[in-house]
Amino acid sequence: AGLVTAVTLRRSSDGGAGWVTAVSVEYAYYAAGESYGNDRDLKTATVKDGAGAVLGNDYHRYYTAGQAGGYQGGLRYYLTADSYRRAAQELG
Repeated sequence: AGLVTAVTLRRSSDGGAGWVTAVSVEYAYYAAGESYGNDRDLKTATVKDGAGAVLGNDYHRYYTAGQAGGYQGGLRYYLTADSYRRAAQELG
């Protein structure tokens, strides 16, 4: 089964004759062998406004095989859009 790659919220102000994108979210997933996640674990959720400008990124890290303190596939870290933005500024 495939993974969800994007979700779009569209709105109509004229009874459904015309639609505009209000917000969208694009999802990225870890690939097999990639650090900080297991194959098909959610990596990022990028929220965009109706014009396609990025509003923020949510970031996820997971326990992988052999890591102490958790179980494989368990969520290890979750950064909200604000936390992700601060971490990116600090870490480059």
